[in-house]
Amino acid sequence: MIASRQGVIAKQTSFVDIILRSSRGDTENIINGYSVFYSTTLCGEWFPYPSINNCPNSKDCEQYGTLTIPANTYVYITVKECDGTFIKFNAIDDSDECPANEGNYCYNYDECQGLEFDFNSGAVNKTISINVYIANGVYEGCPQEEEEEEE
Repeated sequence: MIASRQGVIAKQTSFVDIILRSSRGDTENIINGYSVFYSTTLCGEWFPYPSINNCPNSKDCEQYGTLTIPANTYVYITVKECDGTFIKFNAIDDSDECPANEGNYCYNYDECQGLEFDFNSGAVNKTISINVYIANGVYEGCPQEEEEEEE
């Protein structure tokens, strides 16, 4: 008689490293740095992206930090000036080069409004790059959505 063993095979979750590179528009007037935040649910809880330096403000495209996250997870990104103001930025998925100085994204997670940058973590390690937008020598904040007036 052959004995059989039944067991539960636990599903292993694989993880990937998402390297974030960041820069800001070219100006010498910026004093405050910026912080990057991420979430896996758009209107859920947001966390500081692990960073090498606290509130960097370099205009060079440098490594910001590395996030280890489950494979094939959607990740949302936003940026705040270190004084707490949500600011505009540009981003590119799977690139070592920081994108142009444009304000394509701006998301206020406190109000759950604006345009966030999102990407899928994928199945292998990769790099995401951002550029914090500078206009007229300063960071540009997220536009405020106007509330509808009741008649």
